[in-house]
Amino acid sequence: MTWFDICVFVINQSAQSFTPDDAASRYIRCVQRPNQRIRDFALWVQQFAPHYRRPGWDELRHLYDRASPAIKNRARKDWKDFSYLAPFVDYLEAVENTSPDTPKDKGADNTLFMVPRKRGRED
Repeated sequence: MTWFDICVFVINQSAQSFTPDDAASRYIRCVQRPNQRIRDFALWVQQFAPHYRRPGWDELRHLYDRASPAIKNRARKDWKDFSYLAPFVDYLEAVENTSPDTPKDKGADNTLFMVPRKRGRED
């Protein structure tokens, strides 16, 4: 069990704050926003997932279909290559982090960090 699995469990337990119809509607219409990290998007989608359990439903496919085109175009694997959500999100996050479009001044949690400046020569 990973930290991501624990987060998904807690989010699924707290999903009762939405009406089933509202949550299902949000789940169907969700898309990854510009500058939103794939891990943040996956966790955001999970709060609506318990309300959309349908026959033939696949949360991995739903996440892949709603991920940004930049990630899908660079990924060499798709949702059919994974059995569980956590490894799939880890893979998509690795693809996202190696993308030349990913800002270099943002950390994994989407916060800005200072890029170290070059030190001056001291000779």
